[in-house]
Amino acid sequence: MIDEKGNVIQIEKMFWNPTIANLTLMALGSSAPEIILSTAGVGLDIEGVPSDLGPMAIVGSAAFNLLVISAVSILAVGTDEPPKLILDYGVFVVTAVASIWAYVWFYLVLVVLTPNRITLLEAGVTFGFMLLLVILAYGADRWRARNVNEDDEKEKRKKQAAKAALRLLKTRWGTKPMIQAAQWKTGGELPQDSKGVRMTMTEKDTVQDRYKEYLDPTPLEEATLDDLLDILTPDNPVERIAYRKKATVANKHEFVRVGKNTKGQFAEEKESGGEPFNKTIGFKHLRYSVPESNEFVTVTIEKKINEDVSFWVRTVDGTAKAPQDYDAKNELITMKAHEGTRDIQIAIVDDDQWEPDKDFKVQLREELSSELLEGADTECVVTILDEDRPGNIGFKERVVEVRRKDQFAYIELERIDGSDGNISCLATTFNDTDKLPG
Repeated sequence: MIDEKGNVIQIEKMFWNPTIANLTLMALGSSAPEIILSTAGVGLDIEGVPSDLGPMAIVGSAAFNLLVISAVSILAVGTDEPPKLILDYGVFVVTAVASIWAYVWFYLVLVVLTPNRITLLEAGVTFGFMLLLVILAYGADRWRARNVNEDDEKEKRKKQAAKAALRLLKTRWGTKPMIQAAQWKTGGELPQDSKGVRMTMTEKDTVQDRYKEYLDPTPLEEATLDDLLDILTPDNPVERIAYRKKATVANKHEFVRVGKNTKGQFAEEKESGGEPFNKTIGFKHLRYSVPESNEFVTVTIEKKINEDVSFWVRTVDGTAKAPQDYDAKNELITMKAHEGTRDIQIAIVDDDQWEPDKDFKVQLREELSSELLEGADTECVVTILDEDRPGNIGFKERVVEVRRKDQFAYIELERIDGSDGNISCLATTFNDTDKLPG
């Protein structure tokens, strides 16, 4: 198949249905020695009495499978909690019944119907039973797959409902109180919103219940901060960028993570803010947001008259600097009379170092004087959203024992929930008479 960059990638796809392969290819392969012995015994002396070796090998193998292997399989289940279960019970029942019937049919053929001989009709019926077994087992396999898909859909809808409820609650309380509610421990203070309104116990329980429904079967206590944030973050990459920008503008202290390698960009609707727009040329949007892994940002220029227009497009550093964060652009552009819009791409530099979001400007300037054109829409701002996950530093063990004669105490730190770039922390020791932190 072809990936999004046009590269050919190879994937493995199962060709045989596992149930069919198990009853045909694997059974044929494992029983090949007995089948060859029996066939050879008949073929070498068709008119005479076949050797007992082939039939006895088949009977012995079948008895071993039925008794010994079944016993070992049952014993292997053990007493673990939760206990091991049969994955496809329908197929198991079909094959189990077929195994018992094989012995009953074997007895009927050799003792009741045609004692001590096998007719061609009986051989054909036996082969027909084999085909019937495969068909019934395949049907049971497909029936289970359909039910599993339905159960998966029900579980998916349940999780979507829980996620929607959490996002609705987030619009009321904000991201930080939602995370605090999810991580709340008995005896702690209940979270409060930006206005100082504190959650009730019932509201806190509602938040935790919705989180548990979405995270199931993972316990809420084992969920990482990234897990809790991801649930509150929009699924669509472009929506995610828009939400992050909105949250940043509304509350500078809140942080909403953009997923690694998010593709897409977001452009805010153009508003003049009182200053008139340029009557000849201008940007379609005045603010763009783009994740740094997007490789480039596309800004659109609109021409408002039916004439040729020439102008300079120039980038201006803000907190984002060229060439470390983006590739600078200083280009003279001429838009023909028939052109209504022109897209300009500016390359974004992706790195593994975590940094705060950064801005730079793109300006439209006079062809001759290089002065900034008049109007509110001759300058736009591009925000580069950082996606790197630096992670957190913590102690690998909370309690470390040392002996008095040891010269050093070795305290091991670990980095979790991310590994992008360099991070550091301040480590401080306290005397045992001091009040130790939390």
